[in-house]
Amino acid sequence: MDFTGAATDCCAWRVSISQSPHSANCAHTRLTLSFLSYQVDNWVPFYTTLASVSLIWVTSACLETRLYVIGGTMCQWYFAPVGTTEFSGLVRGSLRNALGPSFGTICFGSFVLTMVELAKQATERMRRDEDNRGNVLVCLLSSCLECLYAIIEYISKFATLQAAMTGAAFCDAASSVTDLLTRNFLAAYGTYAFPGMILQGTALILAGGFGVAVWLLSYATFAVQVAANAGLYAALVGVLAGVVAFVVLMFFVMIMLNVVDAVFLCYAMDKDSNKIHHQEFHSVFEEVNRKQQGAVVQNPNGNVMYGNRTVGTYAAV
Repeated sequence: MDFTGAATDCCAWRVSISQSPHSANCAHTRLTLSFLSYQVDNWVPFYTTLASVSLIWVTSACLETRLYVIGGTMCQWYFAPVGTTEFSGLVRGSLRNALGPSFGTICFGSFVLTMVELAKQATERMRRDEDNRGNVLVCLLSSCLECLYAIIEYISKFATLQAAMTGAAFCDAASSVTDLLTRNFLAAYGTYAFPGMILQGTALILAGGFGVAVWLLSYATFAVQVAANAGLYAALVGVLAGVVAFVVLMFFVMIMLNVVDAVFLCYAMDKDSNKIHHQEFHSVFEEVNRKQQGAVVQNPNGNVMYGNRTVGTYAAV
């Protein structure tokens, strides 16, 4: 419909050109352009939804491929015989497995993460809806769903690492790695966010310092060459440099965290089979899990077990 209410074709434009009959000069030509109507076809919302889901799925698949390659590479390095010094081709072999026999596992794992991401967005929209402001039930439901999403993401991450190390399918890897971590009392490692916080904070500080340095250098340059708006130009360059530096540093931070997760899973396999391939990693992870699991109770016969963390005094039995 146009502005008068008459029916018109979709996305129609009306152009009228009028020129003075007494002058051929283009400056006297008047161009009138008015937008009449714009109507979206029925297939557009479905196409937009499909494109959004596909974009999230492809992005998740790329991240899962990176995690798979890191897991396969670290597993081969960790369980290599003592004295091995030649590790060439590990990344290439893991990438070949990721894009070959295990490509279906990666696609399914990324599909699970895509569904989780869409569910998180739906939950966030529900929470921010004006009709749900102050609704206690909505807040409780959102909190429970957030916990559920975090558990699924946690299991999916270690399932991908397990698949990279054993070649199992995604569901089988998820079941086996959950049983592995539970059997060895290592599930508490998922709540240990200290390394991630330290690395992310360090990346933020380094990126901020780099942005400030670029801002100072840019201001010194613009102040000499361009007197006007030198501070504004220097600030824009500094902010852009800081953002780019933060993105690059966060990429390497995520790689380091994936490496730590892969080594932890190798440590869990070691512990499950009563073997020690790298004593230094065993010492670190045992200290981490000891702090996360709570108090240590030692029986008279020497057996050691972990108790739940409680507040108050302990009564001897």
